[in-house]
Order: sequence, then C-alpha cells, then structure tokens
Amino acid sequence: MFNQALDPATFGSFVTAKGLGDSSASVEWRVRSYLDMNCSHCHRPGSVSGRAIFDARLTTSLELAQLLNETPHADLLGIASAKIIKPGDVNTSILAIRDSSRNPAVQMPPLGTTIVDSHYLSLLTTWISRMGTDGALDSDGDSVSDVDDAFPNNVAEWADTDGDGVGDNSDAFPTNPLETKDSDGDGIGDNTPLGARLKVLSLNSGGGAVGTFAADESFTGGTAVTNAEVITGVPTGLVPDCFKSERQGNFTYTFSGLIPSIFHRVQLYFAETEATSSGQRIFKVSVNGEVVLDNFDIFVAAGGAKKAIMKEVTRKPAADGKITIQFTGITGAAKVNAIAVVKHLAVSATDTDGDGVSNSKDAFPSDPSEWADSNGDGAGDNLRLGASKVIRSLNAGGPASGTFAKDSDFSGGSTSAVSSLTVTGVPTGAPAAIYRSERNGNFTYTFSGLATNTYHRIDLHFVEIAVTAAKLRKFDVFINGRLTLDDFDIFAAASGQRKAIAKTLYARTDSAGKIAIRFAGVVGKAKVNGISLFKQNVITVYDSDGDGVPDSQDALPANPLESKDTDGDGVGDNSDAFPADPLEWKDSNGDGVGDNTPLG
Repeated sequence: MFNQALDPATFGSFVTAKGLGDSSASVEWRVRSYLDMNCSHCHRPGSVSGRAIFDARLTTSLELAQLLNETPHADLLGIASAKIIKPGDVNTSILAIRDSSRNPAVQMPPLGTTIVDSHYLSLLTTWISRMGTDGALDSDGDSVSDVDDAFPNNVAEWADTDGDGVGDNSDAFPTNPLETKDSDGDGIGDNTPLGARLKVLSLNSGGGAVGTFAADESFTGGTAVTNAEVITGVPTGLVPDCFKSERQGNFTYTFSGLIPSIFHRVQLYFAETEATSSGQRIFKVSVNGEVVLDNFDIFVAAGGAKKAIMKEVTRKPAADGKITIQFTGITGAAKVNAIAVVKHLAVSATDTDGDGVSNSKDAFPSDPSEWADSNGDGAGDNLRLGASKVIRSLNAGGPASGTFAKDSDFSGGSTSAVSSLTVTGVPTGAPAAIYRSERNGNFTYTFSGLATNTYHRIDLHFVEIAVTAAKLRKFDVFINGRLTLDDFDIFAAASGQRKAIAKTLYARTDSAGKIAIRFAGVVGKAKVNGISLFKQNVITVYDSDGDGVPDSQDALPANPLESKDTDGDGVGDNSDAFPADPLEWKDSNGDGVGDNTPLG
C-alpha cells in the first residue's frame, strides 16, 4: 500500500467519494459515500453486522448491495413489510428509521453517537422518496426514473426524441436533430439558412389594386367588406388603403405555380375595425393544413382596435406547387386585410445567404445584401454611410476624461497607466489624457441595449508606449465574433511610438442588441486606450432581382429581365413593343401599329 507507485493516467478511474454538501454529485452518490465512510466497516461481506446484512461499500453497485427491498435479518421494529430500504417509502425503510433515532435500542450506529446527522438524514430521505417502486432513482422528482430520463437532474425535461441534447419541452423542433430554436416564430429553425427575399405576389383582400398590392383574387368563400377607418402602425411598404377593405367569413386563398423545394414566407396583414374588445373575434389560420395561428384575436395581438399588425410564417409549398391559406372563424368571422407571398432565393452550404457569392468569397456570408468589404472596415461595399452620432466613449483602463467616461462594460484584462505622456497625432475630439491609460491582455467590451440588427461605428484609439519596434506586439480584434483587425501592430500602423492612431470599424448589433468587442493577443498583449461607439445611419444599395441594377435605379426591381421603363407605362423596355410610347406596349399582329390604336 505504501510503496506501490501510482500511474496518474489511472486516477480518473478511481471511485471518488463525495461530501454531503457537494452539489456537483447526485443525491444518491452523496448518500452512498456517507454510508461507505460511516457504515461499511461493519456492513460488508465477511464483517460482523447481524441485524441487516448489506454491502455499504461505494465500490459495490446498488443492484448488488442488498439494500433495496431486502428484509432485515432481525428486529423489524414492529413495522409490517419493513425493508432495509423500501423504494419510495421512508416510513417502512429500516435504514432511515434507525439512522434517525438516538434510542439505544433502535439507533444506528448502536454506539458512539448521541446526535442525529440532520444533513445526511435529509439527503437519505430525499433519495428514498425519489426512488420508483422498482428501486430506480428519480433524482429530479419528475416521475421518470433516471434510467429512462434523458435529463435526470432537470425536473422540466425527461425526453429528447431527436437526440440533439435539448429536451422535447424546450425544443421548438423535437423531432429534428438539426434544429432547436425558432427565434422569430416563423416556423423555420434558426439553423436553416434562408436566402434573399423576392416578392412573388401581394393582394389587397376584398378590394381593388392599391399601390403594389393587386386586386383581390385566388380566393374561394368569404365576403368582401369595406370600411373608412383610419389605421395606425401601417408597416413600411404597405399603403393605408389596404386596410380599408378585407375578406371576412370562412374562406381560402390558393396560390399555384410555386417551386415546392423553396421556402416561401406568407405575410398576413390585419387590423380590427369592428370589434371593440378582446374575445369578440377569434379565428384560426392554416397553411397547407397546418394551423399557424390558433385562437387568433386581432384586438389582443395588435393591442387594440384600428392598429395594423402583420403575422408571417415560412413554409415550403406542397408537392403540387401550391400554398393554401385557410381562414376559419371560432368566435365571429375570420378576416384578413392583405396578403403577400415572398420567395426566399435558394441557398446552399456553399452560399448560405443565396446572394450568388460563395461563402468562401463572401465577406458577409449570412447577409444577402452584402458580399464585399474592400477596405476591411466591417461595412459592406453596398452600404452608403450616412451621419453618425456618438452613443458612448470610454477611457480604457482609466477615469473619466472630457467626453470619455471612466472604464466600464469590460470583462478580463488588466490596466496600466502613466502619470504623464506626450502623444502626437491625437484625433479631433479625443482627449490627450486617454492615451495615458490602457486595458491590456485578453479582454472583451460588451455594449448592450442597442437596437437589434443595426449598424454602429466603432472607433478604437491606440498608442504604443512600451514596445520599441514593429512585430513586438500583435493582436486580433473581433466584433460580434467577426475578425475585424488581424495581427494588428500599433507600432507599424502608427509608424512609431507615442503616435496616436484610431481605427474606425463598422458592425451590426446582434439579435439581442449587443456589440461585443474582443481583443486577443497574438504576440505580446492586446491593448486599447479608448473606445467610442456611434449609431451609424446607412443606406443599403440592394438588388432584389439580381439583375445587376440596384433597386433604387431599377424600374422593375422584382423582375430580373427588366430594369428600364422609358415611357413609364409599367411594361419594361425589353418586353415593350413601343418602349417610347406610354399608350402602347403590344403589337400582336406585327403590323407596326399598337393594339391600343383603333384602325378604321
């Protein structure tokens, strides 16, 4: 025992006892550790125990320990059907009864103790109570034994049908191992890439053509109803007049000729113009037979009457290329004011955002409106940068100075400062004092509470005062996980010591409204002297139909075959037999005279 050499590689295989207060171990393991340390010197094979023969050693499996459903050899204490441990029943478990007593005729151990160990007894009671009648442990008390429980320590979960590590009760897609969340509630998992959007159709339900919304069609059933109400909160791209008509009752819209393999987004627009309180109109909406809105109450969802609200779901058309939308009243009549169907351009593993640029060449592989960042500032080349407004400035590692607040919003790293320093090239608006302090090491600054998915400008201020040559300090800067400064060398970038330099970068906030700036050393320590965060106004130059002409310059932005309409008649020049005549666009018989011109 004392001379045998131990191989550290085998330590992990040793049985390790756990204390009663060690919450990292299960209740069973803590109780059995206690029994091993306090009882196994007697209760083990070949020892002197007489009243109850069982093996209290931790190295013996519970199934072989002769603890469960075993009758004591002597003195049942007058308890009918007493067992050493009766799973699920503390009152007939002799072990619990004896360990909780300090009557010399009853107690265990029989000698040397006058005080009940209340902590142990509490855990023992919990352990026995949670056992099933077959002795199987139910650690979390959810009525599913640990053997059958995929999450034995989580009372809210017990099954994981798809084996993705997320319990069925928390999994938005319990039968799909590739999906667990649906953050926007559109029916498509967060891990499923959707390409850029292209509007297929839009209808003004119950009314005529309004703006880009065509007259009502493709419906069966229901009644067209009009109103003269003024609606608030009308979404961008939708004219208010769309809410002056609606289709009511039980009715169905069927849209054909769609591509079954491509995801389509169904957008439904509503406003309550008749009901004056909740519960007066409740209905359900199904898409291709699947209920997507159940017990839907426009008044409740919109927060009152005469308020616009849009609900959308994303689904693939049926095998026959159809999307069928069925409205069914539950209380009162179902209704809808307008419908739009938007196609998501196809994506693949090599082109996640479906913008036609492969991920390997796409600087923004999840943004269909961007693919290049020629100057590496984090803003795509399709962005036009507008005005910016400072939100917050921090003196990294130091106190407040001028418009720069004291250091905050960081995690990790260390600080250092000098009492005086002369720095050249200080940018306008940056106090010279911020260059006397710094945060260095590996650290992160996190700014929260920002508008989600909006561009922000980040100015990082640096000065090199420690290293005396290039390549002695290099580090990386990541913004929301994206590498924005690679092997950054302050000395090289500023052309020497004690020369201020600022790097301006751009990034979008994440879905939680956060921007996280992480600094990681490559050679030596990363560092920063000051940080300024700006709200950045931008204009995206977008090309919806992928014809190479930005939407702002495209007369027909949803038609990849057309971009000009010289005469403004709504027919693109490539399809217009008379591109300079707004009164003519067809010449069916090819005689050179437009179909709209009457000939005598």
